[in-house]
Amino acid sequence: MRYILTTCGLSSFTNYEPIRKLKIYTYANKQENEIDKEFLEEFEKYYIELERQFLNYSLDEVKKASAELNVLFTFYKNSVDKNDYHQLLHTDTYFGKKSAQLIEAYLKNYGMQVELFSLRDLQTSKEEEFHVALAELVKELSPKLLDYKEAGYEIVFNLTGGFKSINSFLQTVASLYAHKSVYMFENGQEILTIPQLPIKIDEEIVLKNIDIFRKLALNINTDGKAVERVPKSLVLKIDDEYTLSAWGEVIWQQEKRKIYSQKFLSSPFMLVKISKEFEKVASALQSNRLYEINEKIDQLIKYKKFGENPASLSFKELKGKPKHKSTHEFYINSDEAKRGYCHMEKNKIVLDEYGEHL
Repeated sequence: MRYILTTCGLSSFTNYEPIRKLKIYTYANKQENEIDKEFLEEFEKYYIELERQFLNYSLDEVKKASAELNVLFTFYKNSVDKNDYHQLLHTDTYFGKKSAQLIEAYLKNYGMQVELFSLRDLQTSKEEEFHVALAELVKELSPKLLDYKEAGYEIVFNLTGGFKSINSFLQTVASLYAHKSVYMFENGQEILTIPQLPIKIDEEIVLKNIDIFRKLALNINTDGKAVERVPKSLVLKIDDEYTLSAWGEVIWQQEKRKIYSQKFLSSPFMLVKISKEFEKVASALQSNRLYEINEKIDQLIKYKKFGENPASLSFKELKGKPKHKSTHEFYINSDEAKRGYCHMEKNKIVLDEYGEHL
């Protein structure tokens, strides 16, 4: 079984003569409402015809029409594997999504598991937004890649299509997460495979500055002098606030699971406090449970700072008689039905007890 991440560009359009003549790269970084109406109408007319032809192409024909599928089906030796899971990464643009949808539809015709994937502002026209989007991309991809790897999947990055600025970044990400990356030689017939490189991250950078990394990762205002302890390449300053850069997110996501599984960490945010009783129980947990509870502390911080309350946290007021001094509860895990119990104290969340579901 494989998890295959394919970056999608516009080759399916530029290899189709009527659309190539439109010079769609003029609008490559635009949303639908930013494209000239007459241009869009002409494109959509040709797209309908391209889609009809594309979905009826043989493997040999579609390999000529799409750089992304050329690599995939050459990798598969002109066969398919329905056990594999495909994620198609496209830019946050109108043409990026339309191109990826063609590839998605073709793969689904063969019964393959496919999902489109993008992030807001993942396009190359504005540098600051692009770097933020890359950081969010790592945040989104990292746990998924680790989960698939732990489940026994081979991780493959297909980086032939897409924009060079995105692919060059993902090649470094692949060095840490993927078993291999695949490209197409210029002759269009042979695959170039790059195995995972033996890169080791200096985890001391993160360990010595764990609270700073957590704050940066959670977008909590961080003192500029404190941030100076972290290498500049790992931090992105936007106006007067700091966050992790794309490279910082790569480092953080690579080390986070390891650190969160080693010990129970104190809260880096003053509006979430942990009682000695809660800390004592949490500190004695096994590694997988340590990871869960440290993640829940992060979710509580997001709730207190930004009001985020996902179903996986479900922070809510206790019904009926309070549990000792606790007035609220939140989910810690579902498989063991563990809950965290807490109360509010001068606008702070104070964690009282780690226990069973009531």
